Amino acid sequence: AVVVVGLGSVAIAGPVMWVNSETGATGNRAVLLDETGTTMHATGHVSTPRGGVALGPDGMLYVAGVGSNTIVKFDPTDGSYVSVFASAGLSAPNGLTFGSNGDLYVNNEQVGNVTRYNGLTGALIGVFASGLSAPRGGICFGPDGNLYVASAGSGDVKVFDGTTGVFQEAVSGTELVTPNGMAFGPDGNLYVNDEGSNHVVRIMLDEPGNEIEVFASSGLVAPRGGIGFYGDTLY
Repeated sequence: AVVVVGLGSVAIAGPVMWVNSETGATGNRAVLLDETGTTMHATGHVSTPRGGVALGPDGMLYVAGVGSNTIVKFDPTDGSYVSVFASAGLSAPNGLTFGSNGDLYVNNEQVGNVTRYNGLTGALIGVFASGLSAPRGGICFGPDGNLYVASAGSGDVKVFDGTTGVFQEAVSGTELVTPNGMAFGPDGNLYVNDEGSNHVVRIMLDEPGNEIEVFASSGLVAPRGGIGFYGDTLY
């Protein structure tokens, strides 16, 4: 299946999706759901998987453990543990995403930066971007190649050059209060779930001033996790 990575705590692969579960009977693990929402299987234990889950270019599942400051690798076919993939440089890791170069990028809530790792070995390459305030689930590369990171503490989305990590701009507006999970839609626009306003907002980056509008709000209460698209449907 074509993998669509939903940033924060959702990873979509065809008609099924991986979601992080922090509490309850399936707490502290990632859970695979089918198209009806039924649990198919789950991974082993991950300490406080509040943020990122992503399917890597190698087909493996990567889960951020906030409590253990690690990125843990699992086999998605049965949820079995493979290894601790990365630990150096992590401080409350939340969102994670793989770049087109195959490297892994992780935002760290406690220190307000994004660290970059070799996508094959998990070795720390270094701090890729900084100047963030409490970045949680939202981190993704855009169609323009830039890296977009939700800076929850400052109420904006910060944009960095996808190759160098140099800061480009901060996208903000009254609709953004505490941005969290993010995903680019098939229309090329950026969709952000906002914990503070209980909305999903759409940022039209090709419009003058990066026009922002409320896209969805019904049934949302402090949406902190990730979002992602499967076709035209937003989850």
